[in-house]
Amino acid sequence: VGLMLCSMLCQAQSTTTEALSEKLCASIDKNNSESFLNLVLPKDQFLSLMKESAPEGVTEEMKTGMIKRMDANYDQEIVEAYRMNFTMVQMLADMHSIGLEGLKFEEVEQKEPTAGPGVSVFHAAIDHEQFKHMYYFARNYKGNWYLAAPIVQISEKEQSF
Repeated sequence: VGLMLCSMLCQAQSTTTEALSEKLCASIDKNNSESFLNLVLPKDQFLSLMKESAPEGVTEEMKTGMIKRMDANYDQEIVEAYRMNFTMVQMLADMHSIGLEGLKFEEVEQKEPTAGPGVSVFHAAIDHEQFKHMYYFARNYKGNWYLAAPIVQISEKEQSF
């Protein structure tokens, strides 16, 4: 069991944005929500990041309370938001026969950080008659890239961030 868990975690880790992009597109193309959810920052790392990035002026007591609430609600709020996003994007791709294999993502320059400091937005052009663009938010944490917001989107028009 331990070896299997280690294998799953190693497969989920993406040391490059290219690897993250490939895994993201494959999970949607194959309707594999578990593979998609493996691309999300793991709970312990998410909580560490939240603790590290708490705004200035937040007392240690406030920070501890915030982390306890996030810990208690992680699955119901954070994971569920990603699961819902996956379902919506996967259904759109399936209904409109949008193939995502081989997409080349590039980082988008942001006017203002949309999803917080340290979060990058990636875009790929899609070869489809109606839906031309795909976006996702990612962050590097300790050498690995993860989805950073439950906002993976396929759209008709180019977005600005």
